[in-house]
Amino acid sequence: MSAAVNAKAFAAAPAAADAARLVECLASLEEKPLGRRLAVLGLDPRLALSVAPARRQRDGIFRYARSTMAGTELPFLGAAEARGLFSDERKRRRDSLLEGFSLLILADEARAACLLSAVQTLVCCVTLDSSALPFIYPFCEAMREMKRHIPIELIVLGEARLEKAAEYFAAQKKELAALDDQVELNFCGSVHFEPEEKELADSLGLPFLELFPGRSTHGEAKALGRRLFKRDLTEEQLEPALFAERMLDCLEAAN
Repeated sequence: MSAAVNAKAFAAAPAAADAARLVECLASLEEKPLGRRLAVLGLDPRLALSVAPARRQRDGIFRYARSTMAGTELPFLGAAEARGLFSDERKRRRDSLLEGFSLLILADEARAACLLSAVQTLVCCVTLDSSALPFIYPFCEAMREMKRHIPIELIVLGEARLEKAAEYFAAQKKELAALDDQVELNFCGSVHFEPEEKELADSLGLPFLELFPGRSTHGEAKALGRRLFKRDLTEEQLEPALFAERMLDCLEAAN
C-alpha cells in the first residue's frame, strides 16, 4: 500500500506579488520537507511565479511537469498537468506517483475551499491592512459542512516587525474564536519584501533570493518554512487514490 499523501493548500487574498515571491523562497529553501521533495501545483492565476523548462523525466510527478521552480529542480504543475497526474494516480493500486513528495497547492479562494476535502493544512496569507476574518471565515464554514477540521496557518505579508505581526494574529485569533471555537488557527510568521527589490525581481523574472541573497527575507522565509513543514499530520492524510479523486473533483468544479 502506498503512503498517505501530504498536501497543503496555499491561499493569498491580497498582495499576490508578495505571496508569489514567498512561494519561490520556500521552494528554494525547503527542497525536502519532512524528508520529501516539494512539488508546487499552481492553480491560482494571480500568483505569477518564476519557473523554468523542466528536463523530461520518467519518474513520478516529473513525468507530468513541464516546468520547475526557477533555480531549483522542484516540479511545478499547472491545472492541465495536475489533471493528467491525478487522472493516472486514481487508476493506480500501488507505486503511487506521489510517493516521496509533499504538495504545496496554490489556489484562489473558491478552489481552496474545495481543496479542504483533500489537504491536511490550509495556509492563509494576509496583510495588516484589514481584518483577516472575511477571508478566513468562509473556509471555517466549508470545513463545518464537510465535517472536517484541519489547521489554518496564518502568514502575515508585508510586515518586517515580527512582534507587530504577532499582535495582529492574536487579535484575529480572538475574534475568530468568538465565532467558531473549533478552528485551529496558528501563527506561522511574517515576511517582508522591500518594494524596489521586489519590483526588480519581478521585472527580471528571477527568484527573489537568487537576486538578493543574504537579506533578512532569507531568514524570515527559512523560519516560515520550518514551521510550515514541521509536522506530518497523518491523522488527516488520505490514501493516494482517494486524494486524487478529490483533487479531480476540485479541478472540475473550478471549470
